[in-house]
Amino acid sequence: MSEKERINNFINDMANKFNITALRAAFEFDTAYCLLLDTSKAMKFAEEKIRGEYGEKKSKEK
Repeated sequence: MSEKERINNFINDMANKFNITALRAAFEFDTAYCLLLDTSKAMKFAEEKIRGEYGEKKSKEK
């Protein structure tokens, strides 16, 4: 998987998992990447920030 595909998958996963827009997830990733300059660390940092700010969606409404 290319780096671009990996990042796109991460952004889409975060958007779906936390019920936020892909643009918001991309912003959080981009901000983290600018600070850390490492894709894996940026993904982890962005996920922690998104989790703290938005929390996980309640179990899918039935």
